[in-house]
Amino acid sequence: SERVAIMAASLRRRLPPTKRPSANAVVKLYGRPSVFVLRGLIVLGIAYAAAVYVTIVLLAALPSMQALLVCMHWVKWFVRADYAHPSSLYLLNARNVRLNSTDGVELGAWHALPARRFATQHLLAARLSSDDVDDLFDAELASSEDPVVLFFHGNAETRATSQGPVHLRAVSSFLSAHAVALDYRGFGDSRGWPSEAGMLRDARATWDWATRHHGVAPSRVVLWGHSLGAGVAAALAAELAELGAGQQPMGLVLESPFRSLPDLLPEYPLGRAVCWIPGARILARAALAFRFDVAAAVAGLDGPILILHGGRDRVVPVAHAESVYAAAGGAGDGGGGSGGGRGQVELVVLPTAGHDDVLAHPRAVHSVARMLQRGLVESPMGGAGSWAARLSSLLHADAGDAAASRKDLVDAWAPVLGGAAPVYTAAGSDETDDKAKS
Repeated sequence: SERVAIMAASLRRRLPPTKRPSANAVVKLYGRPSVFVLRGLIVLGIAYAAAVYVTIVLLAALPSMQALLVCMHWVKWFVRADYAHPSSLYLLNARNVRLNSTDGVELGAWHALPARRFATQHLLAARLSSDDVDDLFDAELASSEDPVVLFFHGNAETRATSQGPVHLRAVSSFLSAHAVALDYRGFGDSRGWPSEAGMLRDARATWDWATRHHGVAPSRVVLWGHSLGAGVAAALAAELAELGAGQQPMGLVLESPFRSLPDLLPEYPLGRAVCWIPGARILARAALAFRFDVAAAVAGLDGPILILHGGRDRVVPVAHAESVYAAAGGAGDGGGGSGGGRGQVELVVLPTAGHDDVLAHPRAVHSVARMLQRGLVESPMGGAGSWAARLSSLLHADAGDAAASRKDLVDAWAPVLGGAAPVYTAAGSDETDDKAKS
């Protein structure tokens, strides 16, 4: 080419006659520069890809980086939430609670009163200081016979977003039970950084807060975990089972659970984006600091276990729930019966539910109510008391039961109104005196 000819002529003029290369030698050296450039780009591309791969593997092996990917607690930085005031989310029957984990990490939680108790205490709480309100909630928690549900949310959640308020409302209103929603370390306004051992310590601190500090009998407590929280709830139940029969909870509810995080990783949306890389799946399983082996945790439990899962769950496939059901001693039919084995194990698959809308289906909460009813019968409480009677009427409600429930609600306002309780008639009308109306 013309460019090569010019370069050859220039080179020949600059060199002495004995060292001047021939025109063919210059063409061989400079005639095909694109080949050398292409080879160089390929080598650089391979080296760059290898460096990126090694960097990703090394970063993913760090527990702090795994916490960002598994727990996704950083989403709280993009969510505006008033953790100190549950009433900002219309949870008027809830209060904010601060507690310390066993290693001194400060945690945040919400405690919701049963709806029927809130009817009695609402006006009283409005006239009390914040300290007196806490005393009022503490007294209700310690003295009532209502069950206490400890709820553990999933990743990318807080007690003030999505599943937290949903479960607090469902438990406190439909089941008429106490509900406590915890934010693990690093989540919400809780201090610290999440880890599997740390999250389990936080769950244990919530258990101790209810049983030791407020005198709640373990047979009144239900552990309820959703998604990642199912791993926390199952691990806590397994830890309590090692302490003896006197420390076991009334029951365990696992909502949208997985077998274990290493098993879920190739099927999880974020995991699928990484596991296609050669060797990434093996490295991830070996280096994953978060295990949460739910199947292994439930294998040694004796108490009632209820597994809820959506048939359209695209985050955790329903096959994981079936594996947990089989590991817990279920019959493995995948349907939703009560399996034989070491305890009452039930799997309820809701065909039209997804990952986050299980409680939108009435069958889910009714299944929890049935499990609580069985737990009360087998617990030291013996299934006696007004709460068990109300639960039984809820499961087998008719018109007469509904009327009785309305009368109970009206009578509950009597202490607040100074003893002037409305007179509930069979026709459904309320006759009140002037003081009650005011």
